[in-house]
Amino acid sequence: MPRVRDGKLRALAVMTTKHTPLAPNVPTMQESGVQDYEITVWYGITAPRGTPSAVVARLEREFNAVMRLSDVRERV
Repeated sequence: MPRVRDGKLRALAVMTTKHTPLAPNVPTMQESGVQDYEITVWYGITAPRGTPSAVVARLEREFNAVMRLSDVRERV
């Protein structure tokens, strides 16, 4: 949310069925036109604009490799 507040990211919608106090002005997915949609946990990885494509590719490979580990999958 700090990046949304300072204008570096734009929040399109929250993935819960109700508004969140963390982003009271951000619409829900249903309000954005996507019915029957709710996710309460979300994981992601980001990199700054301009990150070299080779670095992005490596981050993607490593992230996917870690997510395939059975102990990580069990915990997540």
